[in-house]
Amino acid sequence: MEQPDRSRDVCRIWFVPTNTSHVGKLKPFMDALRGRGHDVRLLCLDPVHLPVHHTRPQIARTGYPFEVMSPGRYRQGRHWLISAARRPRLVEAIRAFLAGGRADAFVFGADTGLVSRTFVQTAHAAGIPTVLVPDGLVLPRNPNYRLPPAARISAAIANAVGRLVQAGGARGASGVDLILVMSETGRRALAAAGLSPDKIHVVGSCEYDALASQAPAGIDETALARRVGLPPGRPVVLFVHQDNIDAEATRRVVRTLVAGARRGGGVALLKFHPRLEQDLEKWRTWARCEKMAPDEAAFIRGECTSVEAVRLCSVCVTAYSTVALEALLYRKPLVLVQYLNLPMRLEYGREYGAAIEAEKPEDLEEAIASLLTDGALRDRLSRGAKGALEKEVGGLDGKSAERMVESLIGLVQRARAAKGK
Repeated sequence: MEQPDRSRDVCRIWFVPTNTSHVGKLKPFMDALRGRGHDVRLLCLDPVHLPVHHTRPQIARTGYPFEVMSPGRYRQGRHWLISAARRPRLVEAIRAFLAGGRADAFVFGADTGLVSRTFVQTAHAAGIPTVLVPDGLVLPRNPNYRLPPAARISAAIANAVGRLVQAGGARGASGVDLILVMSETGRRALAAAGLSPDKIHVVGSCEYDALASQAPAGIDETALARRVGLPPGRPVVLFVHQDNIDAEATRRVVRTLVAGARRGGGVALLKFHPRLEQDLEKWRTWARCEKMAPDEAAFIRGECTSVEAVRLCSVCVTAYSTVALEALLYRKPLVLVQYLNLPMRLEYGREYGAAIEAEKPEDLEEAIASLLTDGALRDRLSRGAKGALEKEVGGLDGKSAERMVESLIGLVQRARAAKGK
């Protein structure tokens, strides 16, 4: 009896990370696909990328098979305009890789840079489905965001040239066939930006599913506080910094954090992003000049993970970091700083009652002081957090990877059926 050909059931999926953070974020998706029997591989684009975006060390550690794409005649320029002018050579190199016909779909962690956007568009033109899994939260624009006049002119020129040479542009606008976002807010933001709702699927987060499924084991708060230079036994007000908050705005926020923490007997902890170069000793010197005692303000970068910092804190303060989701997950009171001049805005307070939204520095100080002393207020935010997680990321039900796999394989099957007609 002739056996059915199951080779057509196996999909050949290539993951194309274009930043060091993409590999870790995409790996649970890769594992889920492999668990279903699909052929999963990684493509390293280091030869056509600047060193800051090189991913080979992270790729190699996954244990998955991978290839390094040949750059062909393409070479990175010293300025992005030079690289963009060489885009035809980049297209040529990508087409050479695609010529093998070894892919049913490509998965990307970003589609806004010259390399990733060109790859998406070249694969799409070749009839190969493309999928975007955005790294982090996708958020709506902040209507109050204002660029200085000179920066506005410069950005307008850069955007116009970028469109001319098909480089840059809004997230999701590359022509990808499918976008898998972690949250409902992301779906609304992309749809509001003009993308077809049909191609946007809310799938939740594999990363936060995993955190939610772990037993809530206690942490050694004393040891962790010592590691990051905090006095043990004091409530911690955590501020998660972002690279687009300038130094002066950061100093103003820290002053407010310390003022609010003092009122509740707490200590302020500023955590910079691990990739953001900062001279922490200069920050400590500045704090001393501001009459902040060492046990009132601490500055760290990679001394602990964001999850550890959130679990240690009594109040979490941020603008629109994914750490906001970690705060909701661990039921840590969340304060969103809305008065900074930033391009995006997160509204978990207005939407779900899961955060306090500080519209001015006085609001931030009062929110911190109140949350350190008012148990009823903390309980109210905790109830809002539960509702936010239900609506935003599927309640962290552990099925994010399954939803991602089903969306991707459905796309591949539709593409195969269309080719077979």
